[in-house]
Amino acid sequence: MPIEGDSRSSIIANHLDVPPWRQRQMVFDAKLGYNPVRFTFPILPPLIIAMQFFDVSELVLEVFEHVYIAAPQQVHFQRCIRSPLESELQRLRLYTPLIRSITASVHSLNNSAALAFDAIVHGLTTNRPLLPNLNRLKLIHSYNPLLAHVSLLLHNRLQALVLPYFAARIESIVGAVIAASPPFLTLQFVDHPENMHQFVQSIDNFSTLRFLIIPLLDATGMRAIGSLPNLLTLGIIINNSLTESSISVFPFAFDHHLSLVKIMIQRSTLITNSTNGIVNNGYDSVRALLHALPIPCRRLAIWLPCDYGGAALAHFIASLVVDFESPSDGAFSLSDLHGISLRLIHCEPRITTPLPSNFLYPLSSPVITYIDMGDVCGCSLDDDALEAISSAIPNLETFLLGTKRYWTAPPRVTLAELSAVLRHCPALKKLGLVFNCSIGASQYVVPMNTAITTLLVGVSLPYNPNYVIYFLSRALPHLSKICIELYDDQESSDKTDIIT
Repeated sequence: MPIEGDSRSSIIANHLDVPPWRQRQMVFDAKLGYNPVRFTFPILPPLIIAMQFFDVSELVLEVFEHVYIAAPQQVHFQRCIRSPLESELQRLRLYTPLIRSITASVHSLNNSAALAFDAIVHGLTTNRPLLPNLNRLKLIHSYNPLLAHVSLLLHNRLQALVLPYFAARIESIVGAVIAASPPFLTLQFVDHPENMHQFVQSIDNFSTLRFLIIPLLDATGMRAIGSLPNLLTLGIIINNSLTESSISVFPFAFDHHLSLVKIMIQRSTLITNSTNGIVNNGYDSVRALLHALPIPCRRLAIWLPCDYGGAALAHFIASLVVDFESPSDGAFSLSDLHGISLRLIHCEPRITTPLPSNFLYPLSSPVITYIDMGDVCGCSLDDDALEAISSAIPNLETFLLGTKRYWTAPPRVTLAELSAVLRHCPALKKLGLVFNCSIGASQYVVPMNTAITTLLVGVSLPYNPNYVIYFLSRALPHLSKICIELYDDQESSDKTDIIT
């Protein structure tokens, strides 16, 4: 059981020669990951005793002139000017069982650090797994030097492997994965379809998979994927050149409904359909895939490389009703859908495209409980539009609109309408809206929602902060966190415990 606050600091003080003021700072660093403390080897063994009191999920390894251990957060490797000594490797062996997760970013290893890591790997290699308790390995960059050592990190406790798209040496990596056959729950393997045959032929080795991301395969490959008995979430990478005329209907059905299907459009230039001169956007490609691939699901997530505009989004949602409203065994159907989300990648956050006020009307259904349009600018919607949306989809449990980016256009929705949303959707557990705080809702009876603990508000400037606090404390008495979007497009910032 992790020990909190002063108790944890006092335990550390018994083992480490650290001034009392620094002990408390060290605990803070370990929890939040800011400037983790670096410990030299003479105090490493006592540190193991101290670290058992942390809620340890990951460990930081920093390679400098020597190998250092720092507070638990994630794995980093930096500049090294020599290979580690055997005495240092012996101490490092004490810590390898503590490493649970590795996330290697784009610039995780420079050349000298890669050489140092190679030396560490060869120095530690035995008949036992290099990191015996590693359960998650995520490599982001296609030429990450760690890719050369994936085979040494495979063992039966590894549950999640995320490989970069079109990674170097990926064929040998997949061969090692197939040979080891860890009981994966999560796997991301994206390569050119012609290089996926080995994986498809060995699909029975991955029967434990619950989350899988792959490129769109041929009929044989997709049939194999559809046979995975425990698969819950499937991500499919396609290109926005995909059209209904360029893809044939797959002659089979998935064995069961999936909880979530993610359709991710590769970033590419817009393709013009030569037959009618219409620009083919990502929504067209998504619709073509849904027509061709019999893939029933409860929730649909769409990732687009850019914003095609509010009108294109509204047209796509309307087409779901026209094309997929009727139930159909083994095929995608709107009647099965409980939720939909949209994510826009690599697009300018301040560009605001007009959003039709009725864009969500086609989703009017008592079974829809989840809508995430956090990347979509809803500043053009007024109170009447949001009133109609919330009354038409009354069983929403999650509703996010326009809160993940900073928009130059001011929001039109008022606190009065925020009150109406809470009234129309009493089952809400997560809410995210941008709204105009200058107009209150004092003339309305403020409804109360006790399930919402986190509110996402994007950039909703509090013109009357006292009234906003009063309103939210009445409407959301269990609210403990408000998430805002920073002006400078950094990641969202959490403002906690602002309501007393």
